[in-house]
This record gives sequence, C-alpha cells and structure tokens, in this order.
Amino acid sequence: MRSTLALAVGPLVMSVAGACQLFFPFDVPVDGAVSDAPKPTVPIVSLGLGSAHSCGVRQDGTVACWGANAAGRLGNGSMIDSSTPVAVLGLVDALQVAGGLEHTCALRKTGNVVCWGYNGYGQLGDGTTTTNATPVTVAGVTNATQIAACSYSTCVVLKDTSVACWGYNANGEVGDNTIIETPTVTPVIGLTDVVAITCGGYHACALTSTGGVSCWGQNANGEIGNGANVDALVPVAVSGLPGPATAITAGTSHTCVVVAGAVWCFGANASGQLGNAATVDSNVHVQAFGSLTDVTSIAGGGSFTCATTSSGVMCWGAGTAGQLGTGKTMESTVPVPALIGPGLQVAAGSTHACALVAGGAVECWGFNGNGRLGLGTTVFSATPTSVTSINSAFEIAVGGDHSCVVTDAGLSCWGDNTYGQVGTSSATLPATGTPLPAAAQSLTGLSAGGSHTCGLADGGAFCFGYNSNGQLGNGSQSSNPALVQFGGSSFAATSIAAGSAHTCAATLAGGVSCVGYNASGQLGNGTLDSSVPLVSVLAGDSGLAGVTRVTSGTIEGCGATSSELLCWGSNMYGQIGNGSVGLAEDIATPVSVLDGGLPISIAHGGAHTCAVRVGGTVVCWGAGADGQLGNGAGTASTTAVVAQTSATATQVAMGANHSCALLSNGTVECWGYNALGELGNGSTTNALTPTPVSSIQHAVAVRAGGDNTCALLSDGAVWCWGTNPDGQLGDGTATVVPTPAYVVGL
Repeated sequence: MRSTLALAVGPLVMSVAGACQLFFPFDVPVDGAVSDAPKPTVPIVSLGLGSAHSCGVRQDGTVACWGANAAGRLGNGSMIDSSTPVAVLGLVDALQVAGGLEHTCALRKTGNVVCWGYNGYGQLGDGTTTTNATPVTVAGVTNATQIAACSYSTCVVLKDTSVACWGYNANGEVGDNTIIETPTVTPVIGLTDVVAITCGGYHACALTSTGGVSCWGQNANGEIGNGANVDALVPVAVSGLPGPATAITAGTSHTCVVVAGAVWCFGANASGQLGNAATVDSNVHVQAFGSLTDVTSIAGGGSFTCATTSSGVMCWGAGTAGQLGTGKTMESTVPVPALIGPGLQVAAGSTHACALVAGGAVECWGFNGNGRLGLGTTVFSATPTSVTSINSAFEIAVGGDHSCVVTDAGLSCWGDNTYGQVGTSSATLPATGTPLPAAAQSLTGLSAGGSHTCGLADGGAFCFGYNSNGQLGNGSQSSNPALVQFGGSSFAATSIAAGSAHTCAATLAGGVSCVGYNASGQLGNGTLDSSVPLVSVLAGDSGLAGVTRVTSGTIEGCGATSSELLCWGSNMYGQIGNGSVGLAEDIATPVSVLDGGLPISIAHGGAHTCAVRVGGTVVCWGAGADGQLGNGAGTASTTAVVAQTSATATQVAMGANHSCALLSNGTVECWGYNALGELGNGSTTNALTPTPVSSIQHAVAVRAGGDNTCALLSDGAVWCWGTNPDGQLGDGTATVVPTPAYVVGL
C-alpha cells in the first residue's frame, strides 16, 4: 500500500486575451514522499449478479461492477457498458450486493440499503420512480440483514426476521396481497423467523431458521413449488421437502433448495434446469441427479443452475452460451462439472455465471454481451476465466489534452495522442483508459505537460510525447510515444514537473535542472534562450541547493526547499507572487515568495497560482478577471489573497482560468472561468468564489488541465468534467461535461 498519494497535473492550449498560448496547471504536495511498493488488489468476498451485469463486494467494503450499464446499473454515474470492473460511487461499507434485471442494491454495514439503476417501478425504494446511476438510500430501512433483487422488485430480511419488499407487483412479488406496484418499503404478510431470501424473475422465496421454505409471486411454471400453477399474492409454504433446507436460490422461473447437501428443484424445466434428467416443468420438488451430496452454495440463472461442492462447481440446464462452464455449448439435464476447482460462492445471471475462488479472485463464464464476464472483451467464454484485475487508481496526472492514472494494474492514459502523449504509437484519440507498454508501468510521481508526460522510475526520470522544444530531456527534438530517459542514465531525480513546453526536475543532490522552451525565463538559468540540453536553475552565481520538489506552470516554475518556496518565469499577471507585475518583470532566476512558511500544496494555472497554507487556508495570486483567485473581487493581485472555500483544504489544482480545491471533508470546490463546465457544478457561469462540484464525495485528490478537471476518490474511481474534444475526460465521448463523468476502462 502506498503511504502517500503523489499526484500531478499538466498543461493545455487555451486562448487568453486573443492570443493562443500554452497553459499548464500542476500540483504536488511539496512535502510528499512516494513509496515504490505496489498497491495490492483488494480481494472480492461476495458476489451478486444481475441479468446482464455482475458485481462483487471487496474486503474493504467497496463494490465493483461490470457488464451492461443501461439505466446506470453499474452505479458509477454513467450509462456506458464496461467489460472490466468499475467502482460503485461512494460505497465503502457494503456487506452484500444483489442484481436485478436493470438495477442493483447493496446492504451496508449500518443495516441501511442503497440501490441504483432503473427505477420505473420503484425498485430502488427511495419513494420515487426516478432512475439513478449512483446509489440512493432505500427510505425506511435501517436494520436489514439480507437483500435480494428480482427483475423489477427488491426484498430485504430485517433484523426482527420479517421481510419487506418494494417495486413491481403485477404477479404479487411484493407479497402484500395486492398487485399494486409500490416505490416504498412494504411488509410481506405472514413471514417471521426468516434467515435468507432469494428473488427470481417475478417470484421470491424465504428460508426460515428451522429450514422451512415459503414462496410468493409468479407461478406460471410451478416456481413456487406448492403443487399449483396460480400466482400467490402472499407467501405459501413449500411442503413435503425431505428435511430442513439449508440454502435456497431462485432462477428466472425455477427454484432450488439444498437439503442435507442434496439439491431439490421445482418450476420451469424446458432446458433441464431442474437437473432431474427431464425437460418437463414441475410444480413440486424433484431431486437433481448426479453426485450432489455436499453442496455448500447454489445459484439459479435464467434457465440453468450451478452449485459449489467440495470438489468443484457443478452446473446444469441451458448451455448454448457456455453458461455451464464445461468448455462446450451444450445443455445438460443433469449436473456436470464446470472447468473450475472448488469455489467459495457461485452466482448466476441470465446467461452467465461467476464463482468466487480462493484468494478473493473471481472467474466467470457464459454469454459476454455488454462485457458481463469482466474479461475486457465481449466474446463469450464456455470456460471459466479470471475477471480482469479489479483496479483502483492511486495516482493521476491531467495534461492539456490528455490524462494518465496509475492503478494497481499499472499506468493507463487517454486523450489526444497526436504526439504520442498517451504513450502508444497509435495516432487515434483514446477516449477511455489505455494501458501503456510494460516499460511505462513502473512510473510514479506523474506529471502531464501540454502534450507530454513524465514520471520517475528506478531513481531516474522518464518522459514521452511531444518534444519539439526538447522538453523530453533526452537531447533531441523528436517526439516519441516510448519512454526516453530525462537527462541520461546518470541523472538521478527526486521530483519531475512537466510544463507546457518545458520540463524541470529536482536532482538527488538538491539542485534543479530544466530543459525546453524559455521565452519567459521558465528554465530559471538567467536567460530567455530555449535549451535542448539540460540547464541548471541558478541562485545567484551558483545553482539551487536543497530542493526536494519542483512544480511547473505554463511558463513558470517553483522549487521547494526545507524552508522556502522559490519561483521563476513569466510574471505578466503577477503569478510569481513577489509583489511585482509586467513583462519587464519576468523572473529569469528564482526569487523567494509566499511569506509565512512553506505551503502544503501549490498549483499553477494559465497566469495565476494558488497554494494551501499550513492550517488549510487557500491563497491565490496572479490573473483574476474570471474569478480564478476565489476572493470575490474578479481582479488580479500580485500578492496572495484568500480564496473563500467553505472548509479547510488539503490540495489545490489549477486550470487555465479556473481553480479547484480538495477540502478536508472529501468534497471539491471550484471557482473562476466556467464556459466549458470546468467548475463541475452543472452550469456554465463563471464563479468569483468557490462553488461545490456536483456529487463528488470521498475525494482524495483533485487535478486540473486547462479547461477540464479530474478527482480521484477513495474507492480508486476517477471522475472528470469540463471540455472534452480529445476525449480527455475518459468517459468514452468527446462531449463537454459540466458535471462529473466516470472514467471508464481503468
């Protein structure tokens, strides 16, 4: 586990005062240290499958989902399918997850229940019929112990062992003796002493502590198991079982129970899903054939069933999509072994299944439309296959036209790739996360520039992307999508910062070396001459000493020592912060700025700078006509003024003409220019003081690039907003987004 997050942002192209200029916002805590230890994948401890999507609860209480995402059933704020796991927004204390046809629900450790996705019948339980792509709290449930999701309804077991349901009710699946749908929690009539519950397509069943089973709802195929084929509006007992049941499951139109390790089923059987070597429906229980004598868990799918035993997973029923996991696409009317070892839990969807295996890994098989197997593809698999690593991001960099993150699976980038700044040789514009080649996977301390990216690895510094001014630091001016070593093999760096067309790095010896464009003195060597070879930032007649961190703005930079902050470069709007302003005052060598001690975070915008002082106060200086200083004045300042955040801050991030702060309560506030939605508050109106970003909670980092901003949440998810012509928001589109959009494909 990395003990400290080290995160960076980069530059952009932006028009200011009618002139096209390059702007770069960069932010890194000046006292941060980064461990090289890899961040482990958090194991899955429980599964829940919907009709065409899959979800798992991690050991840390977060939830990951993958597959179909119509109506937002993956819970990540988007409605874009994902063939790899994505994090459910804001859920960090889940115990159980259950999937319906187009909705999902989770039981929290508090006993509360949250749901997300389609809500046309009130199945989310929030008292409305409004669909929601992020979790909403079920009203009135505070002490649930189990959850289950039918096609369009949801049920819970409560602490007092009663059952409540809500949602679609045309077949009596709410169990309240009516067929009236309800968006509010409704008690199921006559149930007590319930310890488990299961939902099928349009019926539900409950298991009591004494092993009794009762079912209600649709019964056209005998799925209630009471010897009839008439829907039941209240629970009816499944009679005649050979002993107390220990587990139950409901498929779309069939039900199975485990008694003394054996399996008994009833209901629809056209594909052999009852496992009794027949294809005739049965409204009374029949025994599944084969060596099923030690079943520990069982799951009913659309027209198939799977169970875990001490020797492995057994499945039976429909198999044309490979959902039996045998490597073949044939149905079986009796249990057959799936090609997988012993599983801890098995779960089934409409035409796919997944098993939780030792170590918290997940293997899935069957139909893979919408990516529901989580393999990174949409190709079906008749053989159980490991789900793509369930990744969490822990480092992020936002550049002018591209973005990058480090996840527990490595480095991925997206956005404009004209110059290789996404790290691949393709000239396309990846709009979602694209894994980089193996050579780039060890990079940390990321910094994204105008159209180039840099990071640290093995004690040195490396860059890739645009290089017309020599900003990659390898002595050439040729752009390169592959890693090149900044300063050569003998150059040892502790920090690196990419500007719009220049780069600076703090050396192991405490100095600073810069390279690239220098028209405003951003190389800090006392000249205005650009340089392809590295040059040292000067302090008097000698180089800087004792520097541990560097930051780069569009055409300025700063270095932090143990006692002071030193800055240099363009000062047209007073962005250096030394009380002077004007072209004649560009600072070609470092000057000490920001009295009152080192800031804990600093970021550069297009022509302004902000910092977080010890204690959490945000101060800004430089250009301010669009409100980017956050003090309500709308004017420039050559000295620090206080931004009016609603709480203390821990980080700041600057765009070309907007500013954002991560607050100590995990929310994000932004201010300044907003014509392209860069403030994330749903509007396009400038703000002279900080305004909250919509829906962002539990954030651990914020980064900005020109006219877009991204936030990293505690669950490892990344959300971005603002301009998006090059896909730099990573949401799979090229559309301006004025509220946060989930980055897909990580």
